[in-house]
Amino acid sequence: MDSTSRSISWWRPLAAAALGGVLAIACDQGDDPKVDRSDLRVEELEARCDYLVRCHFMPDEATCMASETFDAGLVQAVGGTSFDRVSYDPEQAAAWLSTLRTISCDATVENARILADARAAVFSGRVEAGGACFADEECRGDAICDRSLCQGGQLCCTGECVEWRVLSVGETCPLSQPDTRISARCEDLAYCQPPPDDGSGMPAAQGQCVARADNGLPCDAVNGCLDGQRCNVGGSGNCYKLSGSGEDCNPDLQQGSCVAVNEVCSPASSTCVPAPGPGEACVLGECAPWAVCMDGMTCVARPRAGEACDGNDLGGATCTSLGFEGGALACRPDCTDLDPSGCISTFCGNGVRDAGEQCDGSDLGGVTCERLVGEAGQLVCTPDCQGFDLLGCGDACADSDLGTAVGPAVAMGNTVGEDDDLLLGCAGDGGSDHVMSFVAATPGLHVFDTFGSSYDTALAIFASCHPSSQLVCNDDFDDTLVSQVSLALDAGQRVFVVVDGFSGDVGDWVLSITAPTIPALPACAEEDLLWATGSPVTAGNTIGEDDDLEQGCNPGPSVDHVLRFIAPWSGSFRFDTSGSNFDTVLSIHGSCSPGAELDCNDDFDGLTSQIIVDLEAGQSILVMVGGYDGDAGQWVLSIEPT
Repeated sequence: MDSTSRSISWWRPLAAAALGGVLAIACDQGDDPKVDRSDLRVEELEARCDYLVRCHFMPDEATCMASETFDAGLVQAVGGTSFDRVSYDPEQAAAWLSTLRTISCDATVENARILADARAAVFSGRVEAGGACFADEECRGDAICDRSLCQGGQLCCTGECVEWRVLSVGETCPLSQPDTRISARCEDLAYCQPPPDDGSGMPAAQGQCVARADNGLPCDAVNGCLDGQRCNVGGSGNCYKLSGSGEDCNPDLQQGSCVAVNEVCSPASSTCVPAPGPGEACVLGECAPWAVCMDGMTCVARPRAGEACDGNDLGGATCTSLGFEGGALACRPDCTDLDPSGCISTFCGNGVRDAGEQCDGSDLGGVTCERLVGEAGQLVCTPDCQGFDLLGCGDACADSDLGTAVGPAVAMGNTVGEDDDLLLGCAGDGGSDHVMSFVAATPGLHVFDTFGSSYDTALAIFASCHPSSQLVCNDDFDDTLVSQVSLALDAGQRVFVVVDGFSGDVGDWVLSITAPTIPALPACAEEDLLWATGSPVTAGNTIGEDDDLEQGCNPGPSVDHVLRFIAPWSGSFRFDTSGSNFDTVLSIHGSCSPGAELDCNDDFDGLTSQIIVDLEAGQSILVMVGGYDGDAGQWVLSIEPT
């Protein structure tokens, strides 16, 4: 990321909060000290464009009015006044307009707070905390409307009014999470500092409010400095003061150095200047928000609202950006979509579904046999990437169904007169065969053999009826004419067992299947989950339990509950105690023996615990739920694949 884009992008989250909810109404009211609520929707749009043009987010009012849309949240708030859920103050609206007309374009927390406070005075909510709501304005006092459970933010979904809190230095603060509404923030002189990376790969849900540093002092986050300053993360690690419009600046600073929104530090003059607009040369690959840098040289206007493109204005899109190798991209005559007919694609076979391809190798774009034919199986992409090969769907190749049967002589027959369904890779020219579908009831290593057959057998396992899905094949086991193969299977996995003859040989065959044995429940385990997964998968209470195993991350002895789990397939599994009502400690053990602990976690999310571990199909482990330093209570355990 270059210094120009950093200068602009740093302000955008703050501007979004200010403009999306704060730039609600602003236009020149002359001497009128009031703004009628019936005029609010239109005047909000005009006011927003006034600010956006003045602060270089938009080139002119006409472009802005054609591109921007009405503020849905504001419309909802005004509607709430008709149902006595919100009261509206027209004089405060006029005061808000005056504030907006005169406030500077500097990207500061202070400016955002001034605008937010001015807007808050316009509406007074009447819904108490815990009540149903559609918009923040409906909630009484400082409460906000939490609509995080609404799919896609649909307007007709109600949320709940929750209290909004301002946190002091040292207090625990919430960090942004997907589909979660933040209902608290650190005071203006502090920021929410995330905890150190715990290596889990999961984003932290909480941090701590830490005081912002002053100019020249060490810092560790872009927003970790006092207002009007920024942290040189990746450079000196100190706070530096942002430059005003036309003032000297440093274009090499990683986080930008201009305080005004949408101003950049020009490498040519080392001063803060407005970001270039359409027709102007790009500055380090960047343009003003209403334009896009074409080929790293010239800024081109973006399409207007409701248009995907317009003539030669493709919004910066190219054949290459759409996944093609090259060619000429165009805009459809009605401006509703791009026209890729002039693009060239030669990427078929790279394993990635590019534009113009139905599939590519294993990338099937989410299409399955179940979706196409209503049956399970292995879907295969055609060599030209334009369709699907359905041979592996369903069980049409199977001559019989073994179900989950295992044991000696689980099936017998004669291949004389059978057809040749699948070509085995180890059977020479092959010949007549017998295909059986089989579903593994238990995870782990399964052994298939044709011991007792009367001819030169060949034995193979296929993942589906598709000829390319062979998993394993054997002709002569241990220098004999019979065959044996071994294969690790997941619980519930279906495969196709093929008994064939080498070079066309036929005769009487016998098939035996040896399934993995489930060992006895270890002495230290109180519960056997087998291979069950779920959220939750089980629950209980450690009060009154004994102390079976030691936990490396637990400082003291603790009553616990030990469960045996067998991996149903090979992969990563997440174990967590979310929903428990005490300070849990979670550990994974290979056996009951001391020193067999594989992993341990105390507090992953608050007082609950989480461990992610890689397991092989059929691998048996012990899961122990304990309490920190003797704590006990009701626990909940979830086991899910990651």
